[in-house]
Amino acid sequence: SEEFQRIIRLKNLADIAIDLGFHAVVYRDKNVALEVLELEEFADLERDKVIEELLVKYIKEPMEIMVFLRLVESLENIADAAAEMAAVVAMDLPVHEVLELAEEESREIVANVRIPEKLSGKTLGELGLEKLGAMVVAIKKGSQWYPLPSQETKLSRDDILILKLYSPGEDVIEKLLPKDKVRKTKTIMAAPNP
Repeated sequence: SEEFQRIIRLKNLADIAIDLGFHAVVYRDKNVALEVLELEEFADLERDKVIEELLVKYIKEPMEIMVFLRLVESLENIADAAAEMAAVVAMDLPVHEVLELAEEESREIVANVRIPEKLSGKTLGELGLEKLGAMVVAIKKGSQWYPLPSQETKLSRDDILILKLYSPGEDVIEKLLPKDKVRKTKTIMAAPNP
Protein backbone atom coordinates (compact mmCIF):
# COMPACT_ATOMS: atom_id res chain seq x y z
CA SER A 1 0.00 0.00 0.00
CA GLU A 2 1.05 3.58 -0.58
CA GLU A 3 1.17 4.56 3.10
CA PHE A 4 3.38 1.54 3.86
CA GLN A 5 5.77 2.60 1.07
CA ARG A 6 5.88 6.10 2.57
CA ILE A 7 6.71 4.64 5.99
CA ILE A 8 9.58 2.67 4.45
CA ARG A 9 10.77 5.82 2.70
CA LEU A 10 10.65 7.73 5.99
CA LYS A 11 12.65 4.94 7.66
CA ASN A 12 15.28 5.14 4.91
CA LEU A 13 15.43 8.94 5.20
CA ALA A 14 15.95 8.62 8.98
CA ASP A 15 18.74 6.05 8.44
CA ILE A 16 20.54 8.30 5.98
CA ALA A 17 20.07 11.39 8.13
CA ILE A 18 21.56 9.74 11.22
CA ASP A 19 24.46 8.31 9.21
CA LEU A 20 25.26 11.65 7.56
CA GLY A 21 24.70 13.47 10.87
CA PHE A 22 27.32 11.28 12.50
CA HIS A 23 29.65 11.87 9.56
CA ALA A 24 29.15 15.64 9.88
CA VAL A 25 30.04 15.57 13.57
CA VAL A 26 33.01 13.22 13.32
CA TYR A 27 34.56 15.17 10.44
CA ARG A 28 33.24 18.56 11.51
CA ASP A 29 31.85 18.93 8.01
CA LYS A 30 29.58 21.93 7.74
CA ASN A 31 28.41 21.13 4.19
CA VAL A 32 27.14 17.70 5.20
CA ALA A 33 25.63 19.19 8.37
CA LEU A 34 23.61 21.62 6.27
CA GLU A 35 22.44 18.76 4.02
CA VAL A 36 21.29 16.86 7.12
CA LEU A 37 19.30 19.87 8.33
CA GLU A 38 17.62 20.08 4.92
CA LEU A 39 16.98 16.33 4.89
CA GLU A 40 15.35 16.56 8.33
CA GLU A 41 12.96 19.25 7.07
CA PHE A 42 12.06 16.97 4.16
CA ALA A 43 11.46 14.11 6.65
CA ASP A 44 9.06 16.40 8.54
CA LEU A 45 7.05 16.89 5.34
CA GLU A 46 7.06 13.16 4.63
CA ARG A 47 5.85 12.46 8.17
CA ASP A 48 2.96 14.87 7.69
CA LYS A 49 1.95 13.18 4.41
CA VAL A 50 2.06 9.74 6.00
CA ILE A 51 -0.04 10.85 8.96
CA GLU A 52 -2.60 12.44 6.65
CA GLU A 53 -2.86 9.25 4.57
CA LEU A 54 -3.16 7.09 7.68
CA LEU A 55 -5.90 9.26 9.16
CA VAL A 56 -7.93 9.09 5.96
CA LYS A 57 -7.54 5.32 5.58
CA TYR A 58 -7.86 4.19 9.21
CA ILE A 59 -10.15 6.84 10.70
CA LYS A 60 -12.61 4.16 11.83
CA GLU A 61 -9.88 1.91 13.27
CA PRO A 62 -8.24 3.95 16.06
CA MET A 63 -6.16 1.10 17.53
CA GLU A 64 -4.64 0.23 14.18
CA ILE A 65 -3.77 3.84 13.42
CA MET A 66 -2.08 4.26 16.83
CA VAL A 67 0.58 1.67 15.97
CA PHE A 68 1.34 3.37 12.66
CA LEU A 69 1.40 6.84 14.21
CA ARG A 70 3.86 5.78 16.90
CA LEU A 71 6.11 4.22 14.28
CA VAL A 72 6.01 7.32 12.08
CA GLU A 73 6.77 9.63 15.02
CA SER A 74 9.65 7.42 16.14
CA LEU A 75 11.18 7.51 12.67
CA GLU A 76 10.85 11.27 12.52
CA ASN A 77 12.47 11.52 15.97
CA ILE A 78 15.52 9.74 14.52
CA ALA A 79 15.74 12.40 11.80
CA ASP A 80 15.40 15.06 14.54
CA ALA A 81 18.33 13.49 16.41
CA ALA A 82 20.42 13.64 13.24
CA ALA A 83 19.56 17.31 12.85
CA GLU A 84 20.58 17.97 16.45
CA MET A 85 23.96 16.34 15.78
CA ALA A 86 24.39 18.31 12.58
CA ALA A 87 23.43 21.56 14.29
CA VAL A 88 26.50 21.23 16.52
CA VAL A 89 28.66 21.44 13.41
CA ALA A 90 26.51 24.02 11.62
CA MET A 91 26.83 26.34 14.65
CA ASP A 92 30.60 25.69 14.98
CA LEU A 93 30.28 24.29 18.51
CA PRO A 94 33.24 22.30 19.88
CA VAL A 95 33.33 18.55 19.29
CA HIS A 96 34.26 16.09 22.05
CA GLU A 97 37.74 14.53 21.92
CA VAL A 98 36.26 11.02 21.63
CA LEU A 99 34.92 11.97 18.20
CA GLU A 100 38.39 13.08 17.17
CA LEU A 101 39.57 9.53 17.88
CA ALA A 102 36.77 8.18 15.67
CA GLU A 103 37.96 10.45 12.87
CA GLU A 104 41.48 9.04 13.11
CA GLU A 105 40.17 5.47 12.78
CA SER A 106 37.69 5.99 9.94
CA ARG A 107 38.25 5.93 6.21
CA GLU A 108 34.82 7.11 5.16
CA ILE A 109 34.32 9.42 2.21
CA VAL A 110 31.04 11.13 1.37
CA ALA A 111 30.68 12.99 -1.90
CA ASN A 112 27.88 14.98 -3.48
CA VAL A 113 27.98 14.64 -7.25
CA ARG A 114 25.88 16.66 -9.69
CA ILE A 115 24.83 14.79 -12.84
CA PRO A 116 25.69 16.61 -16.10
CA GLU A 117 23.44 16.78 -19.17
CA LYS A 118 25.28 14.00 -21.02
CA LEU A 119 24.33 11.46 -18.31
CA SER A 120 20.69 12.53 -18.20
CA GLY A 121 18.42 9.58 -19.00
CA LYS A 122 20.93 6.95 -17.92
CA THR A 123 20.18 4.64 -15.02
CA LEU A 124 22.15 4.56 -11.82
CA GLY A 125 23.32 1.05 -12.70
CA GLU A 126 24.78 2.27 -15.99
CA LEU A 127 27.23 4.48 -14.05
CA GLY A 128 28.82 1.37 -12.52
CA LEU A 129 29.39 3.00 -9.15
CA GLU A 130 28.79 -0.20 -7.15
CA LYS A 131 31.56 -1.97 -9.04
CA LEU A 132 33.93 0.75 -7.88
CA GLY A 133 32.92 0.38 -4.23
CA ALA A 134 30.60 3.37 -3.96
CA MET A 135 27.14 3.24 -2.45
CA VAL A 136 24.55 5.78 -3.53
CA VAL A 137 22.75 6.50 -0.26
CA ALA A 138 20.36 9.05 -1.77
CA ILE A 139 19.50 11.08 -4.83
CA LYS A 140 18.31 14.63 -4.46
CA LYS A 141 16.08 15.80 -7.33
CA GLY A 142 15.27 19.46 -6.73
CA SER A 143 13.85 19.58 -3.21
CA GLN A 144 12.87 15.87 -3.19
CA TRP A 145 15.05 13.22 -1.54
CA TYR A 146 15.06 9.59 -2.70
CA PRO A 147 16.85 7.32 -0.23
CA LEU A 148 18.57 4.11 -1.29
CA PRO A 149 17.64 4.33 -4.98
CA SER A 150 17.56 1.19 -7.13
CA GLN A 151 19.99 0.55 -9.97
CA GLU A 152 17.10 1.16 -12.39
CA THR A 153 16.60 4.75 -11.18
CA LYS A 154 16.75 7.12 -14.16
CA LEU A 155 19.00 10.12 -13.70
CA SER A 156 18.31 13.68 -14.79
CA ARG A 157 20.58 16.66 -15.30
CA ASP A 158 21.42 18.37 -11.99
CA ASP A 159 20.33 15.41 -9.84
CA ILE A 160 22.68 15.19 -6.89
CA LEU A 161 23.98 11.77 -5.90
CA ILE A 162 25.01 11.36 -2.27
CA LEU A 163 27.79 8.75 -2.44
CA LYS A 164 29.54 6.91 0.33
CA LEU A 165 32.69 4.87 0.07
CA TYR A 166 35.46 3.68 2.31
CA SER A 167 39.00 4.25 1.14
CA PRO A 168 42.03 6.26 2.17
CA GLY A 169 42.20 9.21 -0.15
CA GLU A 170 40.58 11.49 -2.67
CA ASP A 171 42.25 9.64 -5.56
CA VAL A 172 39.50 7.01 -5.20
CA ILE A 173 36.87 9.63 -6.01
CA GLU A 174 38.94 10.77 -8.98
CA LYS A 175 38.97 7.18 -10.28
CA LEU A 176 35.33 6.71 -9.41
CA LEU A 177 34.14 9.90 -11.07
CA PRO A 178 36.31 10.80 -14.06
CA LYS A 179 36.06 14.47 -14.97
CA ASP A 180 34.73 13.63 -18.42
CA LYS A 181 31.74 11.75 -16.93
CA VAL A 182 30.63 13.52 -13.76
CA ARG A 183 31.74 16.75 -12.17
CA LYS A 184 32.03 16.95 -8.40
CA THR A 185 30.15 19.70 -6.64
CA LYS A 186 31.86 19.06 -3.35
CA THR A 187 33.76 16.27 -1.72
CA ILE A 188 33.58 15.75 1.98
CA MET A 189 36.12 13.40 3.42
CA ALA A 190 38.32 12.58 6.35
CA ALA A 191 42.02 13.00 6.26
CA PRO A 192 43.53 9.74 5.00
CA ASN A 193 45.14 7.44 7.56
CA PRO A 194 48.92 7.09 7.20
